[in-house]
Amino acid sequence: MGSQTTSLPQSVVVAAGGTASLLCSMTGTPQPTAAWYKVGGALPVGRHSFSASSGTLRITGLVQGDAGQYFCVSSNDAGSVRSLNSTITVACKLIILRCECTKLHKAD
Repeated sequence: MGSQTTSLPQSVVVAAGGTASLLCSMTGTPQPTAAWYKVGGALPVGRHSFSASSGTLRITGLVQGDAGQYFCVSSNDAGSVRSLNSTITVACKLIILRCECTKLHKAD
């Protein structure tokens, strides 16, 4: 039996600085391994990890540039299968600055 990817596309929203996790469920004989990719870019260097056997991708310290679509490829000796795209959205932190206004008086 070839490699099969059985995970559904995921959509996660994570605050900037947080951690995102995506799962790639795989079946097949022999047991497939997974590799993760970002559509149109590279996985963040030094901030991502994944388990080839469980198929879980983790990205820490999220920044706006990490937002986008990701997919996994599961493979074994019988072949490879590409998953549908999953989406990571990075939510920006809202910062409210206090403004003080001074009323100007018109000179007589």
